[in-house]
Amino acid sequence: LALLDLIGLDTAHEILGVMYRQTGDRMYVAAPLLGQLVTARWLGRKAGKGFYTYQAPGSGSLVDDEHTPAANPAAPKARRVGLIGSGDQVKAVQTVLDAAPVEVRRESTDADCDLVVAAAAGVPVLKLAVAAGRRTGVVGLNVPSPHSGVVQVVRMLDTPAPVVEAAAGLCRVAGRTPVTCADRAGLIVDALLLPY
Repeated sequence: LALLDLIGLDTAHEILGVMYRQTGDRMYVAAPLLGQLVTARWLGRKAGKGFYTYQAPGSGSLVDDEHTPAANPAAPKARRVGLIGSGDQVKAVQTVLDAAPVEVRRESTDADCDLVVAAAAGVPVLKLAVAAGRRTGVVGLNVPSPHSGVVQVVRMLDTPAPVVEAAAGLCRVAGRTPVTCADRAGLIVDALLLPY
């Protein structure tokens, strides 16, 4: 991973794409995580962040970040939640949030929101967060079916653990079981039933 950060994640992603197009060999298909890192502009050392976090762009000196903190901070309490997204998934997530003691602000990414929840089936949380203009404090919630007791808590590459825990806590207060997953296309349920 350190070598990929040194080379540049965008460079590695592009090389893999060229090799796949030239050979057709699936061995060269870039992992979705690599594409997400490039989309998030985490390009490695040259950007100051990639698989690891560096002191400054171009630096080789590693620093602690929210994924490798020196101490594990307590999960924040969410009182105001911005809800972004579209379609039936927003209604399902709104139902979950209505059962929790929070003020929900539709289509809001205001700085005074403790947490922003992105809700849309089949759309990566990262794309919704970038489109909404807010990357920090954003977590996805996905309700597989309206009466499901399970809610997927979808973390992006840079979603701090306390934000994920705050969203999971809201699900628990609402009487649902949170299941944390990475930001990927499809649902955990789909991956179990239709893995390929």
